[in-house]
Amino acid sequence: MLESSRIFLPRTAKVSQWMHLIWIVEGNRTPLFEAKRIPLIRFLFKACQAEDVYLDCANGTRDHLHLLLQLPPDQTVAELNQCLQELTRSWTERKENWGYPVEWSAAIRAYSVSPEKLAVVRRQIFRQAERHQRQSLAQELWELTQSPEDQCLLAGSVEAA
Repeated sequence: MLESSRIFLPRTAKVSQWMHLIWIVEGNRTPLFEAKRIPLIRFLFKACQAEDVYLDCANGTRDHLHLLLQLPPDQTVAELNQCLQELTRSWTERKENWGYPVEWSAAIRAYSVSPEKLAVVRRQIFRQAERHQRQSLAQELWELTQSPEDQCLLAGSVEAA
């Protein structure tokens, strides 16, 4: 008798998905200079922990943020994204030294990441400052969309409105 190498998950099994989100700052009203970006990222780690979401790493530049996280099995990308963006907006609204609350573009990028490509994505996220010395955000987004075999990380992307 041959044994099957397939693994069947029961219908009640809950599997989380690794996601690489890119949030773009709306306009230039609230640029994410390092003095603001670092506290915002620290807040995001705490907010994710409070929401039972595992945020693996985050980084960005003055006009966008990258987040690598595990999407909980009972949430959609749109739900999680909306929740976290509302939390960050509310947090920046309460900060006296922030100026204006951060406004995120309605068009977010969300990429599914396979577990074996996590190191590649982490490296890309950690090297944002270096990358954007030679490449614009538009070029980075185009590259992520057009050449997934070079990036070794994309299973698909979603733009939410």
